[in-house]
Amino acid sequence: MPNKCCECGGDVRKLACSGRIMKHKNLEFEIPEEFEIFTCLNCGEEFMNLDCARKLDQILEQMYIDRKIMLKNSDEVHEQRARKLFDKAWKMAREEYPGAAETLVRDVAYNLLRSAILLAEARCNYRPSSDMRLKELK
Repeated sequence: MPNKCCECGGDVRKLACSGRIMKHKNLEFEIPEEFEIFTCLNCGEEFMNLDCARKLDQILEQMYIDRKIMLKNSDEVHEQRARKLFDKAWKMAREEYPGAAETLVRDVAYNLLRSAILLAEARCNYRPSSDMRLKELK
């Protein structure tokens, strides 16, 4: 790495600091504050050699994988909750209409659940996108 900044001519040293953000696969991640990057002490311009870039790419890829796992687990929790709610709605519909056809019970349970969702959305003024709503209903 150069000892002098090609932008301003200031001294370049390896520095670790917090608050640095970098995009990786269209997501923003905070670079770990202990990760050292060649930085101009005068203007703050950052420089990376191939070795530094590879190490940072490995760190960002692991952060990306960790975030995907966290989101997947979150989706699974929401799906489990939705199934539990539908099971409760099914039980309520079955008790309300004993001996009714399964399709009627399913429709009543679905409408109970849908009404609960609409009430919850209205209460917290939350409007998911139509794609999100379709995913939730699947």
